[in-house]
Amino acid sequence: MLKLLLSMVLLSTYIFSAALATKTGQFRSYDSSGNIVSDGSLKDDAYYQMGVAHNYSRKGDVVRDHGTGLSWQDNEIVSISSYDIEEYCHNLSLNGLNWRVPSIFELTTLVDYSRSLPAIDEDIFKHTHGYRHAGDSWRGYHVHGGLYKAVYFTIGDIDGYDAGYLRCVSGEKLKPSEFERDDSKEIVTDITTGLQWQDNMDAKTVELKWEEAIDYCENLTLGGFYDWRLPNIKELQSMVDYTRSPALDTSVFQYYNIAYMWSSTTYVNNHQGAWILWPGSGQIYLDHNNKDYSENTFRCVRDVSITPEINDNKASVLIPIIMYLLND
Repeated sequence: MLKLLLSMVLLSTYIFSAALATKTGQFRSYDSSGNIVSDGSLKDDAYYQMGVAHNYSRKGDVVRDHGTGLSWQDNEIVSISSYDIEEYCHNLSLNGLNWRVPSIFELTTLVDYSRSLPAIDEDIFKHTHGYRHAGDSWRGYHVHGGLYKAVYFTIGDIDGYDAGYLRCVSGEKLKPSEFERDDSKEIVTDITTGLQWQDNMDAKTVELKWEEAIDYCENLTLGGFYDWRLPNIKELQSMVDYTRSPALDTSVFQYYNIAYMWSSTTYVNNHQGAWILWPGSGQIYLDHNNKDYSENTFRCVRDVSITPEINDNKASVLIPIIMYLLND
């Protein structure tokens, strides 16, 4: 029985290795003209709805997200200058938990891109200001004009303006992405999220309109795989390393362009626009985002945990271990 339980733990660790990125919240597809598409012909964010669903519960003034394992302060709207934020969270006394400043990635897990003003579930989070909330990921690294990067909860972008508000977090820090490159296949695998990324010359040079980029990824065959798609904005952000400039690990992402990159996520306040990422600093933007006019770069993605390759390193190691445990 113990061996069976251990096998199940190992298997779940592999299958659910993509559990870092949370769903964007989008559930309705819109074409380039802003029209609703309900027949499944548009393979956008709302069609796939990839990521871990939020599973919130509330105890007193603390919100627990069972999807990420993080607990969030929600007792008041905290307006605080950025040089005080570590001390504030360290001294916070709430439900007996140990509090800290969240990373930009952790803050972004709270963003619901199906909402705005603010872009968070207000049925759960009772104390939210729509202005910029501070995170620790950028502090001391990419500082523009003395201003820190922050998540802007009015609509969900990440920009370079001064953070005016704070929400502390408790729990084990979310693990950053860890990349491996297969030069022969021109694919980069993120061991943390279970995502695989296109990294060939097209990822650097091809610029298309939004629906054209979606169609390109749907028809891409690369590395023997054909289940590629255009990533949503949270998946796209998982590529970012905010300690670097450009904000990508260029030792593994060898074909890169410091140009706007499409996501498959529609902007909720303008259905003719989509969210984009600027890899120069890792900022999430709405500039140059008109689906039917703008031509941007993009990078296709696939999910290893759905259709793992038979000789995938993890599978080739994990499966024999499980078989041994079950048959010994």
